[in-house]
Amino acid sequence: MNIRRFTAKNIGLALEMVKEALGEEAVILKTGKVRKKDPGTGKIHYSTEVLAAVDLDLAKAEKSQTSPGNTSRKKRKQPANKPERDGRQDLNSGPEDGGLSRELESIKKLLGRVVKTVQDNVSAPTAPSAIHQNMAGSAPLLVIHQVFTSLGIDPVLQQSLACPLLAALEPGQVMTPDRVLAWLQRYLLSGIKTGPQLEDLQGPAWWAVIGPTGVGKTTTIAKLAARLKFRKGMKGCLVTVDTFRLGGVEQLRRYAELMDIPMETARNSQSLIKTFSDHRDKDFILVDTTGRNPGDPRHRQELGRMFEAVPGLKGQVILCATAKNEDLENSIDCYSMFPLAGWTLSKVDETTAYGPLYSPVIDKRLPISYVTNGQRVPEDIMPASPGNLSRLLINQKQTGVSRQKKMKTTSSLPSGHHKCKFNAVVRQESL
Repeated sequence: MNIRRFTAKNIGLALEMVKEALGEEAVILKTGKVRKKDPGTGKIHYSTEVLAAVDLDLAKAEKSQTSPGNTSRKKRKQPANKPERDGRQDLNSGPEDGGLSRELESIKKLLGRVVKTVQDNVSAPTAPSAIHQNMAGSAPLLVIHQVFTSLGIDPVLQQSLACPLLAALEPGQVMTPDRVLAWLQRYLLSGIKTGPQLEDLQGPAWWAVIGPTGVGKTTTIAKLAARLKFRKGMKGCLVTVDTFRLGGVEQLRRYAELMDIPMETARNSQSLIKTFSDHRDKDFILVDTTGRNPGDPRHRQELGRMFEAVPGLKGQVILCATAKNEDLENSIDCYSMFPLAGWTLSKVDETTAYGPLYSPVIDKRLPISYVTNGQRVPEDIMPASPGNLSRLLINQKQTGVSRQKKMKTTSSLPSGHHKCKFNAVVRQESL
């Protein structure tokens, strides 16, 4: 793999340099503007920088095909100079306009490839995308593409991850799947951002658990409340504003009775304000909210009124690991507008394809507070850390980590009958 950086006055000249130095099989990894200051005049000049790569084996094959003894390729015919019209010189003539004409020609070719790719995808939806074709153009990129695809990583994110991975490859090293996974785990460990956890907060903690329908908000509240009460000995209150879902109030009430924690129902902003005022001496207050479509304007208005009524209230968003990329993006766009404490990844035990989670964890770098991996209360929840999140995203076995966390949680409970009652509630609610 030969990786080189080219700098020119414009993108057209830079692409010509890439073609002359690396050949037509070169893959463009990155483009950007470079700002330089002239030491003599002090003026600022901007130039275009292109990072390109080519597989050495493909380059040798390309060179052999264009050798003097090989007549399989015909020499490109140069366009003839166009005559002057109305006393004005054509744009393609004149040395001072050479860069502009080459840049226009490059843009035309690029647009042609984009149009062809769109047409191919429309006529054959299962055909590989242009990004996949570019990444599969050389041996190292093909290995990276295969590993990233097996993990379910989005093609656009694959392209951005491939650049630093190729740059980290030492001269003479061979790209292997194990090397890709090792680099990816190091990258995840350094890039993952974790959010606050209730056990470590100082002072009263007021959280509203929000998210779409069916992501596990009520069960997550029960798990958090049990951890705080039985592990930390903290006093709290559970509040529900979910009077829309059938049985929503009753489910949270049963959890509260098992934990001997007060539970309130707030049907409007006034009752919500009164509830927080009545329980201001509690260490924590957790609010269960109504699950709706994140794109519903009424849902955003309801949440907005709730956060406006209680200024100190923070949101904890639940993102379901089984959701599609588009659904996760919609949830992130909807809930990012509210005051948030962090994000929780739920139902990671119900899937083995964690590719959609790369966008919120790595691309958007959302602060992840917790991960839930089952329906058992309070065992199946663990605080998020770069270690367990990186192992999760590259699909390593989580049994050891989960079992260790569950044992610590279970051993801190006062007796075993609480766990049995919690699991009985979960089984009944799931019927």
